[in-house]
Amino acid sequence: MKELKKLITERVNKLAPIKAMELIVDLISSGLDHPDLPSLLEEMVKEKLIAEIEYCPPDMDYRLKSIYFSAGTLITVKN
Repeated sequence: MKELKKLITERVNKLAPIKAMELIVDLISSGLDHPDLPSLLEEMVKEKLIAEIEYCPPDMDYRLKSIYFSAGTLITVKN
């Protein structure tokens, strides 16, 4: 499991920022399959191996979306 998390971290670092679905498709097409990738990614966020932003687009306030970044990424929201 540690090796899988390391490979996922490397992919996020290379592709960041990346949308959640794009990341999952990339991981599966790269052969990095896991029975429950969303839960594994959530675990990695809790362990601070990767960073995640959750957001709701204004025209789809019923839908929560995610973007993943490299751990330690500084994010500033400007309006």
